[in-house]
Amino acid sequence: MSEIVIIFQPLLSPWIIGIGFLISLLFVCWKEWQRKIKFLWWRILAGMLMLISIVGLLLQPSLENEIKSKGVVLLTPNYKKAMADSLRKANDNLTFFQVQGSVYYPQAEKLYSFDKLNQLTIQFVLGDGLPTYVIEKFKGYHYLKGEQPIGITQLTMPSIFKINQRSEIEGEINSENSLKL
Repeated sequence: MSEIVIIFQPLLSPWIIGIGFLISLLFVCWKEWQRKIKFLWWRILAGMLMLISIVGLLLQPSLENEIKSKGVVLLTPNYKKAMADSLRKANDNLTFFQVQGSVYYPQAEKLYSFDKLNQLTIQFVLGDGLPTYVIEKFKGYHYLKGEQPIGITQLTMPSIFKINQRSEIEGEINSENSLKL
């Protein structure tokens, strides 16, 4: 559910803009009235349109898409589809977003930038989770860990390798068989 809202960010006080508009409109009408040329009303209309466009520049209107929902579910790579289905079944008012790299989920909006989430309340994060630079912005959500991929999941190597010296590499591996790294 979303609602489009018009927001104004005026360069000057709206009172100054309004008074300036009225004074300018009276001045343009008076000057056009003094000219003895055809199409008086068309010229006054053109002057009004010019002044309205200047007021529009000074008020700086913008459209914002305000999303009204009971919460947001963010789907990241390796999320469990069954978990997302359970959340949708439990609360139909949740809005689903999926980040790039995650598997398609029906009725989920693609999220190309985390900036869109600034005005929203994230309730659940499913999958691998959020990047570290995004975690600091959002707090108070429930993290439901996704499926771990098969293979090496963590690797720690020494910073310097030396020739003819023994080095140790540590890590974790996710496998159905008992393997050593």
